[in-house]
Amino acid sequence: MVLLLIQTLSGFTVPEGKDRHQMPWDFVVHAAPDFRSEIMGSFNAQTIEVTYRNGTGWARMRNHDGNNWWVYLRDNRRFLPSGTLLHDARDGAPVAAIAPQMARVLQQEGNWLRVGTWLGENWVQWRPEPPRPIQHHMAWSFLTYLTPDFRAPRQETLPPQIVEITQLRDDGWGLISTPAGDRWIYVRDNMRYVDREVALYDKPGGTERGRLQPQVVHVLQQDRSWFQIATWDGPRWIYLRSAGQPGERLIAITFDDGPHPAHTRRLLDALYERDVPATFFVLGPLVASNPELAIRMVNEGHEIASHAYNHTDLSRAGADRIRTELTMSRDIIRKVTGVTPTLLRPPYGAQNSTVQAISAEFGWPIILWSVDTRDWETRNVNAIMRHFVDHTGIRIRTGDIILMHDIYPTTIDAAIQAIDLLLADGFTFVTVTDLLMERYGTIEPGRVYRQG
Repeated sequence: MVLLLIQTLSGFTVPEGKDRHQMPWDFVVHAAPDFRSEIMGSFNAQTIEVTYRNGTGWARMRNHDGNNWWVYLRDNRRFLPSGTLLHDARDGAPVAAIAPQMARVLQQEGNWLRVGTWLGENWVQWRPEPPRPIQHHMAWSFLTYLTPDFRAPRQETLPPQIVEITQLRDDGWGLISTPAGDRWIYVRDNMRYVDREVALYDKPGGTERGRLQPQVVHVLQQDRSWFQIATWDGPRWIYLRSAGQPGERLIAITFDDGPHPAHTRRLLDALYERDVPATFFVLGPLVASNPELAIRMVNEGHEIASHAYNHTDLSRAGADRIRTELTMSRDIIRKVTGVTPTLLRPPYGAQNSTVQAISAEFGWPIILWSVDTRDWETRNVNAIMRHFVDHTGIRIRTGDIILMHDIYPTTIDAAIQAIDLLLADGFTFVTVTDLLMERYGTIEPGRVYRQG
């Protein structure tokens, strides 16, 4: 009570939280509290975090990378450099040139300031110091945005490089120039935004150790599409596919009826070598008899989904049988891999309103296809490849969902050829969920999807 009374009488208040200061116009920062010291950068008007005030109007400003630069805080004072002309009016005639000095700002209109000088009140044309690009090393592939907001439309994905930041905000966003125009990036060292829930692993392809909700994470190291991050429970690994770019030709390749102990293993080897994700619609008994392959699918970044349990024609089954098939499929996948499937492909693609309604109960959309390779019928590599390319050229189109079966050796041979062909032509493979999310934003349970 005594302390509170003294503070109240003296006008002193205990500071709460961080010392923040609103800079009302463009400003520059210096290496030392001296206008003659090196200028370290130029910034737009913004709120800054102040770590120290020296009592003469100068303060240290905390930068995104921990640097403490000096900035002059007195809002109605501006430093006028050598060669500044005083004018009798805005856009008026010059009346004098003044030596470098601090001036009291009375009014601002665009790039013109009305200032108080020894001659009275005059106008000067304010030309802020041109921004000095700040070089920053982006250690991983990174996204660009139209506005400094993770919810803004994503633009290009750029490879690791040194970038020149022309504007740096105190919240970690920086502005860079790209061939496509100015873009915003998140520049805090070794930070990355995870935009959806992902699994945490003890090592790449290891055991799942929990789930991570969407957030900005601190990256410790990267191995292809695997990232080691700092978590509340120590270092953990997550699998992240590089985000799509505008105009990127996304497709999804899917495999039904497995996993097969020999053919699926060879397919997974080929997909791993090419860093290509696929979606596997698996059968319950084969998951139970080949658990290491189902686990490998999940650990290597593929999507594992339900093809019912016994390859039953669900359109001919009653509601109870449908629920049993889907329940048994979900439970065996979850038991073996620790992952709950989120998609359904009915065997034969056979579905009706009952299948749709029960699929919706499970929270699953129904995934069909736009390209049927008929690999199960022909079992011939050349015949399968004709669904990918013919005398007119590539037949695959952006958004296609391709149907294949990983239980035939000819399918694996054709799939490897087709993947190499499509990669060379500029297509990007994604999982079915990524494909649908990229186009629709949300996926509706019970809805039938044939293409992304």
